[in-house]
Amino acid sequence: MANHVLMRDARHSILSTMKPPELFSLATRLAGLWILLSSLPGLPYTLSKLGSALINVRAGTFVEILLSLVWVYVMAWWFLTGAPWLQQLVYPNSRSDKAASNPPT
Repeated sequence: MANHVLMRDARHSILSTMKPPELFSLATRLAGLWILLSSLPGLPYTLSKLGSALINVRAGTFVEILLSLVWVYVMAWWFLTGAPWLQQLVYPNSRSDKAASNPPT
């Protein structure tokens, strides 16, 4: 029972110390992780189609497959970095994570 109370207190202290911009940044990073992990099962199939398009010299198909592959991983990377442009759009007056972790002296 004491362990349950300890866990409840730990969760409460973490959530009470995080500000809304930090929670939004965490949510965007989790979304990036979800995008990355959900796209991984289709990677072997996409790479095989990419190789097939390259061998058969179908430039249009090759470019289309390459763009669809790159687009997903660029979006995942952008969200994993915290989506700075989106963060600035939603919270224009908040500082970035780097500025918050390194206050000026």
